[in-house]
Amino acid sequence: MNNSVDQIKNTFLNQHINNQKTLNNIGAINQLLATQSDYPQFIETLKQWKDDPSLSIQNYTFWLFLVFGILCLILMFAVHPYFFVIAVLSIAFAFYKRTSKRPLNDLIQYTQQKVLEQKYQIQFNAENFNHTIQSPYHFPLFSLGNHENIIRNEVYGQWQIDQQIYPYMLFNYHYVDEEETEDSEGKKKTEYRHYDLWGIMLENFPISGISIATKQKRACRLGVKWSSGDIRFDEQYQLSGVNEMQLAKFFTPQHILTLERVLGNFKGDVYVHPQSPSMCWLFKTDILKQYSDVESIQTVQDLAANLENLCMPNYEQLRDSLLELLREIQPHYSSINK
Repeated sequence: MNNSVDQIKNTFLNQHINNQKTLNNIGAINQLLATQSDYPQFIETLKQWKDDPSLSIQNYTFWLFLVFGILCLILMFAVHPYFFVIAVLSIAFAFYKRTSKRPLNDLIQYTQQKVLEQKYQIQFNAENFNHTIQSPYHFPLFSLGNHENIIRNEVYGQWQIDQQIYPYMLFNYHYVDEEETEDSEGKKKTEYRHYDLWGIMLENFPISGISIATKQKRACRLGVKWSSGDIRFDEQYQLSGVNEMQLAKFFTPQHILTLERVLGNFKGDVYVHPQSPSMCWLFKTDILKQYSDVESIQTVQDLAANLENLCMPNYEQLRDSLLELLREIQPHYSSINK
């Protein structure tokens, strides 16, 4: 029993020391980031960290006094209003003793973004991106919500096949529906339902004016309806375009085999703008999701392990699928402006 009490006492006494060491490590890592641009070497430096490796924020005192303050608020109603004063003082003291986790969370997010930028040659900041991407709002796919439609979490990059550059933007499409409902008493109330889709905008697609739709068939429909000649493919996708000769050239048997393989990984809607070689592909898979074998970060070495294993597998699959499609169809079209 005494050992347990001593352990609890030491935990509360040591949290300030731990938090101070963590804040010192955050400052040291930020200084390292300012001078280190080679992230494999940066990760190796974290692995060999010589100081105390603590990278966690402990707020046991905050939670203790916060819970005590809430209990006093309850006692205020049940026993005596005097407990209100104790509750206010307790909660105020809790927030006074609290150490913010924001610097730690900002550091983790920043290092993760920088590692991913170098690994995949992408950019989370549009300011350093030198190519123009067509606005998603120029496409008929982004009016699903009757209350709000937002494009967010944009990530930029480019691929190259032979001499042709393909700039692209990954994004999250968040939309909100407003619905009027009634409760059990018949009173009307407004509910907001939130939904998410993900997608990619790709420039310099080899052809314009093509639509391959599975969800938003009415919105995607272009002037000329088309059949690929493949019964199974036509059952899954609505095909349309603006020019019969272009459609016949695009939906060849060989291209259909590639499209079926590629589109099967990301079911959704593909729309190539009629006036420009800009392609939009919208689907349900979160291509921005990050994975690492090490999720819990408590030490500097944990951060190094997290960064070393960090990846975006859904993005990798999308990249491989689109590059396969582009390599298949690009040689069949004349070069477009680079």
